[in-house]
Amino acid sequence: MLSHLLMSSLLTVETLCCVCDWQGKFERLCSTRLSKRRQGSNGDVDKLRQRHAGVIGLSACVLAFPYQVPDFMPAILMILSNHVNDPQPIQVMLLAEHMYLSKRLCFD
Repeated sequence: MLSHLLMSSLLTVETLCCVCDWQGKFERLCSTRLSKRRQGSNGDVDKLRQRHAGVIGLSACVLAFPYQVPDFMPAILMILSNHVNDPQPIQVMLLAEHMYLSKRLCFD
């Protein structure tokens, strides 16, 4: 949870063109394919880590602009919606981020 909060803080001070550059990198990481069978090999773990890093990065882009909807935001939200049913660490992180964002917006 702390990693995407830190990344969102860094993205807040960046210009929008830099955020779009980061978005492309995170989208490439998110598109890492996972095997259907969970074998637990090192290759599968590395692919899961890459995909998780991409999801964390894209969620940081969302958290960086909680009260704005920049041009790139709908595309990011659509990509993140595809990862709601991913394996355990990714799914739990997305649900925790949703709860954090809902709570943050309710109190603001």
